[in-house]
Amino acid sequence: MRNEEIEAIRQAANIVDIISDYIPLTKKGNNYVAPCPFHKSGQERTPSFTVSKDKQIFNCFACNKGGNVFSFIMDYQGVGFLEAVKTVADKVGIDFKYNNKNAKSETYKKEFETMDLACKFYLNNLNTKNGVEAKKYLLDRGIDDEIIKEFEIGLSTQNRTSLYDFLTKQGVDLQTIDNIGLVNKNGVDVYDTFLNRIMIPIKNINGQVVGFTGRIYHNEDQAKYVNSKETVIFKKSEIIFNFDKAKNYAKQEKQIIVVEGNMDAIKMFASGIKNVVALQGTSLTKFHLDVFKKLNIPVIVMLDNDAAGLNATLKNGELLHNYGIETKVVRLTGYKDPDEYIRGNGVEALISNINNATTFVDFKINYLISNTNFNSSIDVADFIKEVAKLLKSVDAVTQDVILSKLENNTTVSVEIIKNELRNNLVSEKRIDSLDQKRRTNISKKRSKYDILCKKILFYLLNGVKYINVFRQEIGYFEEKKERELFNEINYFYKNNQDVFLADFITHINGNQELSEMVNECLNENNDEELNYDSFIEYISLMKKEMNKIELEKTKKQVKSEMDIDAKVKLIEKLAKLKKGCVDNEKGD
Repeated sequence: MRNEEIEAIRQAANIVDIISDYIPLTKKGNNYVAPCPFHKSGQERTPSFTVSKDKQIFNCFACNKGGNVFSFIMDYQGVGFLEAVKTVADKVGIDFKYNNKNAKSETYKKEFETMDLACKFYLNNLNTKNGVEAKKYLLDRGIDDEIIKEFEIGLSTQNRTSLYDFLTKQGVDLQTIDNIGLVNKNGVDVYDTFLNRIMIPIKNINGQVVGFTGRIYHNEDQAKYVNSKETVIFKKSEIIFNFDKAKNYAKQEKQIIVVEGNMDAIKMFASGIKNVVALQGTSLTKFHLDVFKKLNIPVIVMLDNDAAGLNATLKNGELLHNYGIETKVVRLTGYKDPDEYIRGNGVEALISNINNATTFVDFKINYLISNTNFNSSIDVADFIKEVAKLLKSVDAVTQDVILSKLENNTTVSVEIIKNELRNNLVSEKRIDSLDQKRRTNISKKRSKYDILCKKILFYLLNGVKYINVFRQEIGYFEEKKERELFNEINYFYKNNQDVFLADFITHINGNQELSEMVNECLNENNDEELNYDSFIEYISLMKKEMNKIELEKTKKQVKSEMDIDAKVKLIEKLAKLKKGCVDNEKGD
């Protein structure tokens, strides 16, 4: 029933309409095209992303991404298959219920459950007499009961084993508690990792508690923050604090704000700025970039107002910008971070800064201007190179605006910058040309048999009549991967009495190797119009190639065979194969 239900949802969805909700599509012939949303760079000269309304599939011939409407949602939003089905079902008005459990949740079920228990324990502590002082501290910082509940903020007490005792009474074993970093061990001595701190749960992008940040609320001479160590469920490189809550607000506001500290994000959220997330450190990872890219909205970088924050803004802004993500920058003045800024100037002043965020390109150029000695030829040369690099990534109108600004604010000749930009573009075109030649040479080196396999499989994925002809004329593939794909096509055909590509893609969901093979067949034959006569010709050519392969194989066997009788049989087989090749060639 579930397979039929999923198939009905796929059939009810028009892939063009669904994808148009995320990226703008342009009609081109029978298909629709767009710059590929999965590329690292958003500066494609020619759209490589194609959507077929007839076949209900998409594919990109440059990065080999492809699939049906579910595949697109999975790749674009970074979600699992069933969540993608649920998203599509909601869009087409079909009720679809599923249990939102990912594989990691199931593998580490005990660890996630223990983290939830710890979170509830800390939250309960805050509402006892032990939490009076910590609660007052939070209220004084503008974090009220509603926000405490929203973020599940709690308290670790001074009792060295209170959490450990609680968890063991709940039946959790020491190994699990230790594995997720909630206790420390010193010989036989076991004690809680967090003592006498305000506890802020750290959640993964799915909203599951994976660790904690412990913050002091007294003026003791100790570290301001203590964070959970990395564990099987807590990887700092995969954490975007508050993303589970901020994601939907970000889509509504059409931008997401990145700050440095968890408390900054909480304070902004409490002040009504809810499209805000924080990093666990100051460096973006590929995981972070992929998550932001899939949102398909501008990212505002608003890190601390100190030297480290400035360097991190430049570094992360560059990463985001080069990844094809629209990037803006806010640098607050007078206060170190957004939390302090709100307390000093109020939330309206912060909102005004956000509404007037600078584009990363403008921010970087202003930084370059203020940090260049224009009396130094070396500094000026470096300045020109950096500006030319930035100009490559923007449109012609923006280039003119920036060049005009530079002409008014520096002594650098705009013509020199234009020349550098032209040289860069010429150099890039030369590299593109060489890369194209390299790809062409690689393609030429591929065997004729391999190319024919992909062509024939492409046809088999698109109609029963091609399957029947292939079965009668050849019936099998030499290579294991092609055989496996053909077996799945056969299996799908027997169960459905037909082959519709978009539904077949759903059928092989989860089998990465077969999915990649299908994408290769689609991308390599992107411009191929289905034609029965062409298919018959491919079958004929395939027979010749298989004959040649068998001929070469038999030649090797003849050379290595020591048994006289066996050798005679192989020679006879070789003669028949050679005659077959000659006969085929005469018919060319």
